[in-house]
Amino acid sequence: MEHLELERRKMIDRGEIVSTEIERPTRPDEVTVISSYVESVSAADNNSNDFLNTIRTEDDVILTSDGVLISQEYFQLMPVEAFFLSYSLGVLTVSEGGKTLASVDLFNRLLVNQNFFQFDDKFILEYVVYHHYRSLGWCVRGGVKFGVDFMLYKRGPPFSHAEFAVLVIPCYNDEITDNSLRKDWWWNTNISRIIGGVKKTLVFCYVEIPKDTKTLDNEGLLDVTGLLSRYRVREIVYRRWLPSRNRD
Repeated sequence: MEHLELERRKMIDRGEIVSTEIERPTRPDEVTVISSYVESVSAADNNSNDFLNTIRTEDDVILTSDGVLISQEYFQLMPVEAFFLSYSLGVLTVSEGGKTLASVDLFNRLLVNQNFFQFDDKFILEYVVYHHYRSLGWCVRGGVKFGVDFMLYKRGPPFSHAEFAVLVIPCYNDEITDNSLRKDWWWNTNISRIIGGVKKTLVFCYVEIPKDTKTLDNEGLLDVTGLLSRYRVREIVYRRWLPSRNRD
């Protein structure tokens, strides 16, 4: 049947026979659509240069008049990062209200409790640990995603995964205070399971809190260098003991 239909089509094309098929007339709406499409294509061809040079309203926010892309991302630093770059390396200037903050002013500004100085202030403890690992050559990043304080990288997140997850734990000379704030083993096990699930090594970083003697300089201001030098850091690597893997 297909062979006969093909021969019939050829004979119609040669004019040997007349087709008996009734062609469907084009509907008015089809004519309108086709004509509109032709007009749109013609207009686009005629105004192609104007179309390419047209800048949308939203492009004004991300492009300058010269067509240079404007960065919309803000560079954010952790408080310990900002103080390390300003105080230790001297490569960052921090201003507030148009006034450049000195190291001691920036230090006081970053304290969690600015009204009453505390030796176990969270910012001080975290900075001591941050400074400690940065001095050893580690790339230190925040660890809130994994429930810890810091993550340690050899080179940085773009190059490798973090090897260690660090928890900052204050260690007091007063045994009563130290025991009242100590976490139980259920808490330690929970953190360990989370860190073990992402193939990191958990590190408990104990920061020894100095006695309540504030260090002042000759002008009566807080001696940041003298204060930080009185803190001590101890590290304990925590790993789960698995009988099937750790038999020796």
